[in-house]
Amino acid sequence: MILKELPNSERPRERVLEKGVKNVSTLELLAILLRTGSKKYSVLETAHLILSKISKLQDLNDLSLEELKEIDGIGTTKAITILSAIELGKRINQLDKNDISFNEAFQVYEYMKDELKNLKEEHLYVLYLNTKGKLIDKKLLSIGTVNQTLIDSKIIFKWAYKLSASAFILVHNHPSGDATPSKADIQITDIINKQAKMLGFVLVDHIVIGYTFYSLMKNKKIL
Repeated sequence: MILKELPNSERPRERVLEKGVKNVSTLELLAILLRTGSKKYSVLETAHLILSKISKLQDLNDLSLEELKEIDGIGTTKAITILSAIELGKRINQLDKNDISFNEAFQVYEYMKDELKNLKEEHLYVLYLNTKGKLIDKKLLSIGTVNQTLIDSKIIFKWAYKLSASAFILVHNHPSGDATPSKADIQITDIINKQAKMLGFVLVDHIVIGYTFYSLMKNKKIL
């Protein structure tokens, strides 16, 4: 059945008008982005083909332009539309830096999880804070292998000076999904904490992100 043959009550755009955008399925939202199907598949069937390629919605983050174009009915324009919608959603969820502060580890996790949870390698970010605890900037300072990220403390403190930061939070991911810090994570955190104290900075926390998160400060791994 092609989309034109569906009753109005079952067409994605009409359902949004009737039910509201929050009350339609992921399949229908994706179909709206695609706008049209192909000679072989309706737009709903094409949307279903995309979703059948992933195990969970977050996996859309992992699909490249070329991987999307390999799906029947998806050309360059449709692939770009999908990737652009994903990126726009990420940017909308990023608040104005001047309004961001972190009082709990969970807030750091919420701020960084979408950026880190689906990566295949370890990435180290540093969140730099001013004297009031407000976010000045975040910097991606290292990309490692599947199970190791290389932390150069000189780069961490170079940016702390450049940004006139007074404190910082280390954040890195574990691609395995297990957020438990390794012995190396704990050891390097201790070294950086001691260096920070000597240089007049405060290491607020080190958050490891997997399926959930682990706070080294909350678990008394930072003294």
